[in-house]
Amino acid sequence: MSRPRIRITLTKAQAAAPAGAALIRLLEATTADGVLSEIEVTALRAWLNTELAATAALPAVEYLRRVLDDALGDGVLTDDERLGVLRAIERVLPPASRTVAKDARVAARLQQAVGESAVAKDLEESADGRLASSRQKAYLRALGHEPDEALTLSKASTLIDQLKRSPRPSPRQRMVLRFWDQRELESRSREEVSDWMDEWYDEDPRRLQAWETWKRANTGANAGNDPALVPVGMGHRILAALPSSGGRPWRRIALVVVAVLAVLFILGR
Repeated sequence: MSRPRIRITLTKAQAAAPAGAALIRLLEATTADGVLSEIEVTALRAWLNTELAATAALPAVEYLRRVLDDALGDGVLTDDERLGVLRAIERVLPPASRTVAKDARVAARLQQAVGESAVAKDLEESADGRLASSRQKAYLRALGHEPDEALTLSKASTLIDQLKRSPRPSPRQRMVLRFWDQRELESRSREEVSDWMDEWYDEDPRRLQAWETWKRANTGANAGNDPALVPVGMGHRILAALPSSGGRPWRRIALVVVAVLAVLFILGR
């Protein structure tokens, strides 16, 4: 029998309680300008860890704590991780607050895109025959595209504009897609993959636990953000070994065995 779905969004009763109300105020302040700084992420993480007793009854807090631990695990907060934290906060907030936070995030991204368009236009001042600059190539990689060595400057500018309108999945997202053998989704946009991940983890929270288990056992591969280091379909094997509520000890042993095999797989490559 499938496990009941855990509600992440704060309910009316939870939002009315002192701990829930305090959490909402903090999250609203954090998302007010649609931009997330490393200081804000660190402050939010510290609050969640300080208020463990007061927030123990809120599944949203444990969810946010996992997201923040993941984002800050390697000591570097990337743009993708900032977006992931913002989207996680939006999932936790009640509908009215969520709408305000999402609108602020979209507005901030549009403002950033205006500045990026100016950079791309500035890079396009040379003739078509010139090869793409190192700045363009770095920008393309940030958008999730590995540029060809023969890519010209003008084609790179065109590609940048296309990817900005519908950026491809990030390296971390492609790692998750390989982990769950969902590589057909790599052709989707970054936003579409992010929505799929939200639904995928909502359907069975143990899936997120399986991913975190693999990451803990393979810190080197996780820090490298290299999708090729993730064994295709490993998530299903680890998920099958994860204990359900009240699971037996032998299933926990099987989980450890799977994690060790994953490490050996990486070391043997």
